[in-house]
Parts: sequence; C-alpha cells; structure tokens
Amino acid sequence: MSVTLQRCNGLDTTKPLPRPIQGASIGAMVTANPGMTPAPATSEGELRTMNTATTGQKPATATKPAVAPKAEAKGTVKLLVPNNPKKPGSASAARFSLYKDGMSVAAYKEAVKSAGQPIRLASADLLWDVKHKFIELV
Repeated sequence: MSVTLQRCNGLDTTKPLPRPIQGASIGAMVTANPGMTPAPATSEGELRTMNTATTGQKPATATKPAVAPKAEAKGTVKLLVPNNPKKPGSASAARFSLYKDGMSVAAYKEAVKSAGQPIRLASADLLWDVKHKFIELV
C-alpha cells in the first residue's frame, strides 16, 4: 500500500517534519520549517502597553470579591413581617420562629444554640433576614 503526499499550504508534506529539540527557539523551528511564520515575541509588559495604547484604557485588574458584613452581636430584633416568611417545616422557619420582637441579637443566637443549631446559621439568618426586610436590627 502506498500513500501519495501533497503540498499543503505551501508546506512540502512529502518530508517528515523535524521533531522539536528541547530548548530550541521559535526562530530555529521556523528555519527548519520554511512554511511557518512566527508571531512577534512580546512580553507581558509589552502586551499591557499595547492594550493601553490601542484602547486608551488600562487593563482590568483582579479585585477581591466583596465580603458580606458580619452580623453584629449588638442590636435588637424588630420584626417587619406579621407571619413567618420561611418555608413551613424547614430549619430556617424553625429558627425564624425563635425571633421575638425586641429580643437582642445575642439572645437570638443563644436561642438558636439552645435549639441545637450552629450559631453560624443564626448569623447567616440575621444577615439574610435584614437583607430581605423580614427583620430590622435597631
């Protein structure tokens, strides 16, 4: 069985391509393969300069995501909804039912702890419920 190879995109496919030599430069590879044209070598600094020059804007830099504020241990809970807005039978509904109008945040956290739930959930509930306007901390 014989295979006929042809020229493809200016490369002579009848010859095997040379194997890259470890540590060889792109220029050496192009010299060995005359059909290839290398992209100009640029450093990250040059790319940043090119981006600034072409767009007139500095490239975006990574920023830290915003961190939610921690629920303060100070304050008093004021209920803003007449009924429990949580899904009936859920753990969050059970924790919401622990709120009493005028109770301190520390008392709420203690009530959650006494109910066998982690205090971190109490802190998360306080933030969620304030954000969704179920309660207010005064």
